[in-house]
Amino acid sequence: MAKDIHIQGNDEDTPIVVLSPQLANQIAAGEVVERPASVVKELMENSLDAGATKITINIEQGGQKRIAIQDNGKGISKQQLGLALSRHATSKIRDIDDLERITSMGFRGEALASISSVSRLTLISKPVNQSAAWQAFAEGTDMAVELKPTAHPDGTSVEVLDLFFNTPARRKFMRTSKTEFQHVEQVVKRIALARTDVEFVVSHNQKKMLRFANNVTLDKRIAQICSNQFIENAVRVDYQFEGIRLHGYCCKIGTGMPTRDYQYTYVNGRMMKDRLLAHAIRQVYEEALAPQKFPAYVLFLDIAPEQIDVNVHPAKHEVRFHESRKIHDVVFKALTEAIGGYSANIEAAQNHDYIKPLQVNPVQDSSPISLIKNDQSTLAIPKSKGSAGYRGETVSKTELKANNDFYQNIAETAASVYPKEPAAGAREVSELTTQGTKESNTNVCLAGNALLMHPYVLIPSQQSKQSSSVLKCIALLDLVTHLLASKIAFSTLPQPLLMPVSVTLEKNIQTNILLDVFERHHFEVLQINKKLVLKQVPSNLRHLPWAAVFADLVAALPVVIEDTNEMFIQALGAAWLSSSVVDNSKLQIWLNELGVEQLNRLPYKIVNIHFDESL
Repeated sequence: MAKDIHIQGNDEDTPIVVLSPQLANQIAAGEVVERPASVVKELMENSLDAGATKITINIEQGGQKRIAIQDNGKGISKQQLGLALSRHATSKIRDIDDLERITSMGFRGEALASISSVSRLTLISKPVNQSAAWQAFAEGTDMAVELKPTAHPDGTSVEVLDLFFNTPARRKFMRTSKTEFQHVEQVVKRIALARTDVEFVVSHNQKKMLRFANNVTLDKRIAQICSNQFIENAVRVDYQFEGIRLHGYCCKIGTGMPTRDYQYTYVNGRMMKDRLLAHAIRQVYEEALAPQKFPAYVLFLDIAPEQIDVNVHPAKHEVRFHESRKIHDVVFKALTEAIGGYSANIEAAQNHDYIKPLQVNPVQDSSPISLIKNDQSTLAIPKSKGSAGYRGETVSKTELKANNDFYQNIAETAASVYPKEPAAGAREVSELTTQGTKESNTNVCLAGNALLMHPYVLIPSQQSKQSSSVLKCIALLDLVTHLLASKIAFSTLPQPLLMPVSVTLEKNIQTNILLDVFERHHFEVLQINKKLVLKQVPSNLRHLPWAAVFADLVAALPVVIEDTNEMFIQALGAAWLSSSVVDNSKLQIWLNELGVEQLNRLPYKIVNIHFDESL
C-alpha cells in the first residue's frame, strides 16, 4: 500500500528565514546557467557590451572542465572588480526608465554572480588608463572575493573551472563533451552572425575549431556559418515601416534546407526564439516548400527599445512586443515582397493567436449574406428589446402582410424610444437656420435619432405629432450598399493590405470570371494553386475587416456573378454586415458619411405610427 505523502507547511518548526547569498545565487544560477553554452553566451554578451572587437574562447571537455573567454574591451577598474561579482551589480542601468529602453545585451547584473556560485571563477581585467591588471577570484563554497595583481593586456578575461562542482544534481544532467561543445558552437555562431564587426576565435581542447574575421559583409559571414548554398538560394530582405526595419536574408520559395538549423532571428541585435516571429515566417513558407524542406533565414528586426520588453525571460531568449499585431504583419509583408510571390496558404488573421479580428456575431436567419444567397421567401424580423439588443424570429412574407406583425413591432419600438412630439433639439435647429437650409438641417437632426432594428433602420421624419409619428424604414443592407458604392467611386488608388488574406476555392467555380469582377472594382486578387489571395483593395475600404469579409464575399459572388455592378457591391455590403457587430454608434457614423442628400435617395417605406397610450 502506498504511503501517504504529507507536505509540511510553515509552522513553528519551519520558520521563514532569509536565504544565504550563496544559496540565492545558486538558485539564480539555475535560471541563467543551464549548461556550458549558457556561460559562454553570458560572458560573450558582457564582452560585446564592453566594446570588444576580438573575443577568444577556449573550451576544455565541452566546457565542463574549463571555459576561458578573453576580450579587448574597455575593462573593469580595480575598485569595481570585486563589485562586479556581486549580485545585481551592473553598469547598464540606473533606474526604471533605463529598464524600458535597454540597448545593451546584459542589464541584470546576475551573470557573474550566478556563474561564480556554481564554479571556481577568476576575473582578470585591465582598463587602458590603468597601469596594471588585477585579478578577482571567487569560489562557490563561500563566495568570498580575493584581489591580487597579475599580468594581462588591455581588456578582460574570465576563466570558469569545474562548472557545477558544488551542485551535483545539475552536473549529472550534462551531456558528453562533444554534445556540450556543439551547443557552445551554436551560441558562438548565433552571436557572430549579428556582429560582423567583431572577430571570434574558438578552440576546443587546445585545437582551433572556429575563426570568424571582423569587418566582413553580412553575406560573407552567413556563407561562412550557414554555407554557400544558403546564400545562393537566398534573397535579400530590407523593409521599413513606421520606424520598424526588417533586414537580412531568407530562402527563395521552392528551395529551403533539410533541417531547421539555419533559422536565425534577432531583435535589436539580440538572438531570439520568438513565437510571433516564427509564426509570421511559417505563414509565408507554409506549403510553398518541397516536402522535407524547411525555410532558412537570417533576419534582423530593428525597433525602438521602448517598444519591446526584454525582461521577460531569465536567459533573455524572448521579448514581448508592445504592438505584436504590427510586428507580425511587418514580418509577413517584408518576406512576401522579398521572395517575389505569395504563399499558397496565407491564412486569415483569425486563425492564429496573435491577431484578434472583429468578433463575428451575425443574427441568425437575418444574415445579409443569407438574404442574397437564399430565395428570400422569408425574412427575419427581430423582436426589439430596446436599443441594447434583439433576437431573431423568422416570418414569411405572406404571414407578415396578413397580420401586420412587422408594423406592430415598429410601433412598439418607436413608442418606447422616440418622443411623442418633435425633439426640442430639432425645433431649435429649425428656428436658428435660414429658410434655404431649414429642411436639410432638420433632416440631419432627425437622422441623428435613427434607430437600428436589425436588419432595418428607422428614421423619424418631420411629420411627428403629439399622438403619432412618421418613420422612414430603410433596409440596413441598402444603406451599406450605397455607402460602399460611394467609397469605391472615390477610391482613386488601390491600397495594399499589410497582410494579404486568402480563401480556399470551392470546386466548379470559374475563377477567371471572379478575378475579372474583382479587377473591375479596383481589387487585386491573385490565384495561387487552389486559393484566392486578396492583395490590394480600394483605398477608401482599407479599414474593413478583410480577414473576415473576404471569405464571405467569395462565397457569395458565384450567386451574383452574372449580375450588375450593384449586385457585387451588395454582396460586399452583406459580407461586411455578416462579419461585424452593428450598433447604433456605428450606424450614426455610416449615416454621417452618407450625407442627407444620398440618404433621401435610398429606397424606403413610410410607416405611420399612431401611439397607443397602453404601449
